[in-house]
Amino acid sequence: MEKNNVTVVGAGVVGIMSALHLQEEGVSVTVIDRQRPGNECSYGNAGVLGSATCIPISMPGVLYNVPGWILDPKGPLTINWKHAIRLFPWLHHFIRSGKKERVIEIADALDKLHKPTIGIYKHYASLASLENLIKENGYLHLFGSEESFNSTLFAREIRKGRGIKFSVLSRGEIKDLEPALERGFEKGILIERDGHTTNPAKLVSGLAELFKLRGGKIIRSDVTSIRFDNGKPKFLTTSSGKYLFENLVICAGAWSRGLLRQLGEKVLLEAERGYHIEIKDPGVEISRPVFFVDKKFLATSMEGGLRLAGTAEYNNLHAPPDFNRARILLPQAKKVFRDFDADNYSEWMGSRPSTPDSMPVICKSRKYDSIFYAFGHGHTGMAGAPMTGKLISELVAGKTPSIDISPFSLYRF
Repeated sequence: MEKNNVTVVGAGVVGIMSALHLQEEGVSVTVIDRQRPGNECSYGNAGVLGSATCIPISMPGVLYNVPGWILDPKGPLTINWKHAIRLFPWLHHFIRSGKKERVIEIADALDKLHKPTIGIYKHYASLASLENLIKENGYLHLFGSEESFNSTLFAREIRKGRGIKFSVLSRGEIKDLEPALERGFEKGILIERDGHTTNPAKLVSGLAELFKLRGGKIIRSDVTSIRFDNGKPKFLTTSSGKYLFENLVICAGAWSRGLLRQLGEKVLLEAERGYHIEIKDPGVEISRPVFFVDKKFLATSMEGGLRLAGTAEYNNLHAPPDFNRARILLPQAKKVFRDFDADNYSEWMGSRPSTPDSMPVICKSRKYDSIFYAFGHGHTGMAGAPMTGKLISELVAGKTPSIDISPFSLYRF
């Protein structure tokens, strides 16, 4: 491939992983973002890495739970009804994506995307002296009743069919594994080969420093528009000036939709706002991420404290945060942890870039040879970014992608 320049819009985990992989193709890469690397959703997630995240959000029967979640002010889901009309096309595809045969197709695609995750992170982390941020202690799911456990049979069958190893744990085994937890869990599932990062923001910002040490350039600027020359996209207009590009990779998360609109492209992408509470000195520690299935929230011991992450809020991308959505996690956590001290905590909100089928967009534009897309990872950006970056570098280089990327096409909807 002739060496050329590639501009990546977005300095989150997907943008930085794409930039690193592109450098290995001998390409000159510039990353542009209004934020520092590793902010937005790359900062506030629960840090889960691995292939267990191949299960989509829309599953058979999930629609029956939605009314109860919405009506419960402490539930895991809320929708701003002023925004609901815009959601209709997205919701239509969300419902269709929950059919059993479609779920299997989605799980197959996500499994291939997520399986190399930890290996790729470990490779780059070793180059950046960040190995201490990657842990491989598994991923624990907990259930308060047999009924709750049995309701996830289909998800367990999907994981088992794709070679994802897990163990079913009894009450006593859960207690032995995580002594900080209360005893009220009937069953657990330990997904054995998954891992997590104890500081997502530090991991991404450290990888961004590696990118710069290798000759990459990061510009802190707000991309406002894509400009054309002779009918082809050629320039980015930003808050600090105009930038010419030869190839453009759009990794702008929930903000990608606005950029695609300027290119005459449509995408079903919503800003699914997620919240977290991070408690400094909580008095408890866990060895791996724990997903409390009944309450739909996650807990991970991070470098800065215990992070509680979860809830989904569908709202306008630019609406102010409602931190009550974060605070509802505190009473839930007090029920599941022993000797829990929540006096000192911080709050965060980020807009997950969510598609209705839980699969990202990873493809080349059909309209413009110089435009590439990598966004829409929803809840699984940390897990999906490493392989996404590799696939983007292969597309830009004109190589055959390492896995089948047709499920991730922009044009599938």
